[in-house]
Amino acid sequence: MLLHNCTWSEAEAYIGRSAGILIPIGSTEQHGPNGLIGTDAICSEAMAVRAGDEMDALVAALQLQPRWVEAFIGLGRALNDQGRHAEAEQVHLSAVCLGPDLPDTCIARGDSYVLAGEYGRAIADYTHAAAIDPDNEAALAGFEQAQRGAQ
Repeated sequence: MLLHNCTWSEAEAYIGRSAGILIPIGSTEQHGPNGLIGTDAICSEAMAVRAGDEMDALVAALQLQPRWVEAFIGLGRALNDQGRHAEAEQVHLSAVCLGPDLPDTCIARGDSYVLAGEYGRAIADYTHAAAIDPDNEAALAGFEQAQRGAQ
């Protein structure tokens, strides 16, 4: 099942029963005068959809649009809500890769680290978020929570 074809409630229900999340990645480049520019991305998505169908995993194909960062943050938070912190961490890593200079990506991953008890890593993410936006209250609150947990 492709994430971008789901409503948020369908995605949340699927995450609750799925085996995992596949994130296909393929380059966009020239393939001669007759080849599609998106050949690699199209092929990786097609392979991920088939594998996802066979193993009952959600496929979160990357279509690099500004709103996708928010989608990955939301997906990671849904995974955290279900106690699937390792998967949430990987999804939040994708968000950080797509938006490394957005404080929300670092805060979301820091939240995953706190839930997993990895306070040092959380502190690093909250510190990075605060460096980007020193007035970000969520980064400061997360930093304080991680410091308390580390003690």
